[in-house]
Parts: sequence; C-alpha cells; structure tokens
Amino acid sequence: MNPFLNCKPITGLNIESFLKQVQLQEHMTQEQIDKEVSRKEVWSWSLYDFANSGYASVIPVLLFPLYYKALVLGNSPNADLWWGLTVGISVFLAGILSPVIGAWADVTKRRKAAFVLSSLLAILGTVALAITGKLGPLLITLVFITTNTSFNIALTLYDSLMFNVSNKSNSGKISGLGWALGNAGGMLCTLLIYPFLNGANSDYVVIFLMVAVFYLIFSLPSFFYVKETELFDLDKSKTPLRDSLKKVFGTIKNWRKNKTLIMFLAAFYFFSEGIVTLSYFGALYATSTLGLSQKTLAILFILQQLIAIPSTFLICKKADKIGYRKVLLCTTLGMAAIILLFAIAKTATWMYIVIPLSGLVGGSSQATARAWFKTLVPHKERSEWFGFNALASKVSAMLGPILFGIISTATGSQRLAIGFTGIYFLVSLAIFIKIKK
Repeated sequence: MNPFLNCKPITGLNIESFLKQVQLQEHMTQEQIDKEVSRKEVWSWSLYDFANSGYASVIPVLLFPLYYKALVLGNSPNADLWWGLTVGISVFLAGILSPVIGAWADVTKRRKAAFVLSSLLAILGTVALAITGKLGPLLITLVFITTNTSFNIALTLYDSLMFNVSNKSNSGKISGLGWALGNAGGMLCTLLIYPFLNGANSDYVVIFLMVAVFYLIFSLPSFFYVKETELFDLDKSKTPLRDSLKKVFGTIKNWRKNKTLIMFLAAFYFFSEGIVTLSYFGALYATSTLGLSQKTLAILFILQQLIAIPSTFLICKKADKIGYRKVLLCTTLGMAAIILLFAIAKTATWMYIVIPLSGLVGGSSQATARAWFKTLVPHKERSEWFGFNALASKVSAMLGPILFGIISTATGSQRLAIGFTGIYFLVSLAIFIKIKK
C-alpha cells in the first residue's frame, strides 16, 4: 500500500507533521522488513553463492581456460592473449550493462525478476558450452562471452538482494555466510567432476552439463524464497528504460555528492583487477609454469575451499564488530603477499603453501568488501549502485586479463605477468586507507 495515498496537501501548518509521518513510516517499514526476514530467506539467499560457485570455480577458473587453450585454440602460442581478450570482453560487457540493468531493476522494482532471468541465461549458456565445443573457436568463444556476461550480471543483482535479508548489524556475517557456502559449493562441484578429469581426455561434455545442473538445483531456493521488499511502494515508472538511463547519467554527473562511494569503487577497481586476473590465469600459470597436473590442481583447489569455508565466515563475523575497513585493509595486504609468493614460486610444492593461504584471505576480503559497500549504499538505489560496483569490478577487470596475456605473450614469461598483478592490490590498499567510514 502506498504510504502517501492518504496524505493531505502539504501546507505550512502540516509540513512538520508530514515529515514526521514519513520518518515514522520509513522506520516502521524497515523494522518490519528486518522482522520478516526468516532464516529460510537468509539461507535461500546464501545458497545462491553455493550454486553459482559451481560455475565460477569449474568453468572460468579451473577447467575452461585449459580446455580453451588446448582443445579450442590447439595450444597456439597466442593462446594466453586470446583467452585474456575473451575474458576481458565478457567482463567488460557485464560491467557496461550492470548499472543500466541495476537502475532498470530499481525503477521497475523487478530486481528479483532480472536476477532470475540472468541466472537462467548463465545456466543455459553452460549447457551450450557442452554441446558447441566442436563447432569452431568463434562459436564457443561467443557462447562463453554470453554465458560469463550473464553470470556476472546475475551476481551483481544477487549482491543487491542482500538488502532483503540483512541489516547494518549483521551484513558481514550474512555476506560471510554466503561466501563460505560459495567455497563449499565450489569444493563440492569440484569433487563431483573429479572422476571425469583426465588431462586432454577429460570428459568436458559431462563436466559442463554437471555444472549446469548443479547451478540450477541450488539456485532454486533463492528464486522462490527470497522476497522482493521496498521501503516505499511507489508507482512504477511508465518509461523504465529512459528513466534508468537518466538515473545512471544523473549519478555520474553528480558524482561529487557520493565521494565516499566513488572512492570505494576506485579502490575496488584495482582490487578486482588482481582478483579476476588471478582467477582466470591461476590455473594456466600453475600448469604451464609450475607443471601441476590437472588432478593435482583440483586437489589443491579443494584444499583451498576447506580452509576458506570457516575462515571466511569467522573473519566476516568479526568484521561486524571491529569494522569492515580494518579487516579489508588486512586481507588486501594479504592478497598482495600471495601474489608475490606466486611470482617467486620455483616448484609445484610452493603451491601447497600459496593456495591454502589464498583460501584464508581471498574469500573473506571479497565478502567483507561486499558488506562494507552495502552499508554505504542508499537503500532505494541499491541495484544501481551495485551495478556501478560491477562497472568498477568488471570493466576494470577486463584490463587485468588482457595485460596478463600481452605481458606473457610479449616476454614469454607468465611469472612476470603474474607478478605485475600484485601492483593492483597495492594501489587498491592505498585508496581503501583514505576511506574513513
């Protein structure tokens, strides 16, 4: 029900009363939202992290880079560059589209519908990867770009739905719960596909189909049980696309009014450069430069998740008490140290130290960043601002993979390319330090 329907015209005599009614209505509605959030909704929301991590872990991180380089590109000497361009285009598209789609979701009040649709596109795209692999490099490249773009847009909308299941006092804990379940999902999905791993002879069709089914099944609770809530049930826009674009350009034009958010996005820009580059090229680096087998890499990944599951939840829960800023500064510094260890690693044995360490701080840093950003964002513009967060993380992240490919191809050294990635975390740390909230 619209809280303003029964309001009388505002005059000099009743304006103070009107403002009090608005404040009371907002307070009561938020209170109702907090009370109405059940454990089922929290777990349903968090399970999407569990679901999408099956895709995130196996497709773009663990197996698809190896599959793309060996079977799609035939181990071309320019494979790193082509993979970097493919990844870069997909995250660039996600970044450009996310603010507009987010603003559209805010204007139309259809955040959940947009989230479900983009998730289903990513799931169908994963199925398509299984059946288009032998139809040529161009087709499978386009399928991957479409799938990965949809996945990243869905993830942005999912993050904005955290407002529906959390409040200021528990954002870190709930964000950490989602991320911890994500680690568990990535680990379980890796275990499920492990029997089908056999180097170049791996049964990729079965693996990709299993990932798609995993993604769909565990997404269903979030599709059905996470409620769409609004503080004010205002009328929907009659021209949503035009109004969405107007909101986006208006936010950009008036950036000075949101300096703290802009600084956060600038820091997250560089932070994401490091995370995405490490994610998309870590497997290639470990196998090509350090000589790890596909199965050894999978075992190390499972070990990483085992460490990340409890550490992410506990660190983020602690962040609710001591502050998101302090925790994120520490974990960002930790990521820079991990990159250094990656770059100087001499043998595969080093990975038994480096990868578990990345499990300790990798997930908690991203979950803490999500919770911190959530506390800074205006509630009614949450999808738009999480869209801008995607713009910072995705558009910026296209540069990291492409630069990795250029450096690796030009110098013939993946070690130099991975070492360069550490600069992103150091720049990010310097900007995060300047944010005082």
